[in-house]
Amino acid sequence: PPPPPPPPPPPPLLPSAYAAVKPNGASLSVLPFDVPHRDENGSGTVGFVVATAARQLAYVPDTDSWHQWRPPLTLAALLACVDWALLDATFFDAATELPGRDVSAIPHPPVTDTLAAVAAMRERRAEVLLTHLNHTNA
Repeated sequence: PPPPPPPPPPPPLLPSAYAAVKPNGASLSVLPFDVPHRDENGSGTVGFVVATAARQLAYVPDTDSWHQWRPPLTLAALLACVDWALLDATFFDAATELPGRDVSAIPHPPVTDTLAAVAAMRERRAEVLLTHLNHTNA
């Protein structure tokens, strides 16, 4: 049989300092892209778009508030160009989960903010799933 078609290029909205990775012989590509995140160790934080010829998945397991995302890369733009999005859900409500801690120093988007932002979107292609196991408030 003929080889599968090449994966589509990553969405043009994703500014990336990284090259897409296409494993040998694979019919998918993986594009890392920078996301806003406090930079404690100078290493940066990335999300990924995994693309096949037919579908695209965004994986953003660790980010600061959606309000810190800037055009052209916004949550709305990302969800408009992928089929699935696995998004950071570290805290449902950090203020109640981390009593006595300065939650501004831990700016993950609360689940409540993510759900409100997604509900307000009129143009959304992606099915949204929440991820990121919390290990800091045990």
